[in-house]
Amino acid sequence: VICLRDPSSRAYSHYNHLLRKKAINKGVFCDLILDELKNKLNEKKESGPLRRYHIVQRGFYHNQLINLFKFYDRKDVCIVIQEKMLKNTEKEVSRVCNFLNIDRIADTKPSAQRVSGYKKMDIEAKEMLANIYKTHNEKLFNLLGFRVLEWEV
Repeated sequence: VICLRDPSSRAYSHYNHLLRKKAINKGVFCDLILDELKNKLNEKKESGPLRRYHIVQRGFYHNQLINLFKFYDRKDVCIVIQEKMLKNTEKEVSRVCNFLNIDRIADTKPSAQRVSGYKKMDIEAKEMLANIYKTHNEKLFNLLGFRVLEWEV
């Protein structure tokens, strides 16, 4: 069972997590994204402040699933979209239970979310990430056989 989250939201959440852990210094999010992309071909950790964290690249789900499907049949993998799970938890939990061939879980109401309190992503960063992920998401949607409308801007 693999849960995928909107890659733009995931990247921004990851950035804020690293800030809270003091793993990185506060910087302009857009500049950090560009730094990672500029250095993406250089695998050495010292090639940029975020290179080793793969803030952007972890959202290239298509690449990750292609690798996974080298070892597992597609029919043996259940893909859960986080936004769909939050929107219709009961339906998605039932789908996962069916996939796992287990009895349906009785209480599927989502528990209170932990709110970290970071400020919303600015529009420039949203647009930048949308452009970065556009081609990757199209490949992902083709691989999955469905579009994730919740991720589309």
